[in-house]
Amino acid sequence: MLRLLRHGLAATAPLWPPIQTAYALVHHAAHLLATPDALDGAALRQAYEEQVLAPMRTQQAQLGSLAGAAAHFQKVTASYWPGLFCCYDVPDLPRTNNDLSSISAPPATWSGARPDARALRRLWSCAEPCGWWP
Repeated sequence: MLRLLRHGLAATAPLWPPIQTAYALVHHAAHLLATPDALDGAALRQAYEEQVLAPMRTQQAQLGSLAGAAAHFQKVTASYWPGLFCCYDVPDLPRTNNDLSSISAPPATWSGARPDARALRRLWSCAEPCGWWP
């Protein structure tokens, strides 16, 4: 059994460094976005660019087979960029799609709970100036 385990570890050893690098970058991105009180929208935007996207671009060659995933991550981030950080300038505005669904979902999904009208106003007030609301 130990021999089999050693063989498996040796065979997969080259795969781990790219996974560790990609995980560290994505984990740091999640950490930045999950600490809303630490930075305002402009500061978070700059930190995200400097600490997540720039390192991801420079380390992309080291990501091996995960380079395509990193490129996709950057492309999706760029598509959301105009409205990605403005919610951090509005106090108590939910930060994620999961948080927003509880206040902006259609009545059939409210499960008896009504959305918080103040939260909806915060959502609309942030969305329009940021330009990400249709």
